[in-house]
Amino acid sequence: MRLPSIIALLLVAVLIVGCVSSRRVMDLTVKQSSTCEVHHVAMTTKRVGMTFGMKRDRWSLSLWEARSEFFPHAEEVYDTHACMGSYEKYARVYVCTACTAARAEWLAAYPYTP
Repeated sequence: MRLPSIIALLLVAVLIVGCVSSRRVMDLTVKQSSTCEVHHVAMTTKRVGMTFGMKRDRWSLSLWEARSEFFPHAEEVYDTHACMGSYEKYARVYVCTACTAARAEWLAAYPYTP
């Protein structure tokens, strides 16, 4: 009689934990086009980590400016540009393969120098 109760309790716990972890993903694909506005190709969705904190060095600002113009949908960690973290630890974003390639080219041309 105890074993079925324990199994039922474990099943409920797994369901609750699964639901909580799925809510820790910020969906940034809602009401967004699935076509890259820079390269005009279809994109896929991907779950990526999120980073927080204001980066003020010149290289980070240059990367941020280049990203918005040349590779806005590169496959990389999503930078919130917020000072404080949030409940969500991941973001669901659209990823463009051409943006990811453009980002790699930009990083090769402008390597980070502290």
